[in-house]
Amino acid sequence: MEAITDIQPLLKTNPIPDLGEPSILSEAPSDMIPFQHFLDMAVEALNQASSQEVGSNLAVQNYLQGQGSLEDAVFALNETTSMIQLANQVLTTAVTTFREIEQMQV
Repeated sequence: MEAITDIQPLLKTNPIPDLGEPSILSEAPSDMIPFQHFLDMAVEALNQASSQEVGSNLAVQNYLQGQGSLEDAVFALNETTSMIQLANQVLTTAVTTFREIEQMQV
């Protein structure tokens, strides 16, 4: 058997670029703490999910009246469910993180 001596990688790898600070910190107003800004964004996501829920209800109502398709109604409901679950998970994680920070000994 011959020994394999000249092995080259299939893909060239580039070093991870320095992206600087996270954008959430750079977008926060100077008089607002970043965690509060994060919570405000999470609340905005919940408001958007609420707006999506209204659209989903309209899609179901259109289907029931024979003006829309079942696929549109199911898709709208699934999209709303996903948005609400994601927003809920983000808020739960934020509250858990805040409680852990609050319990830290300085």
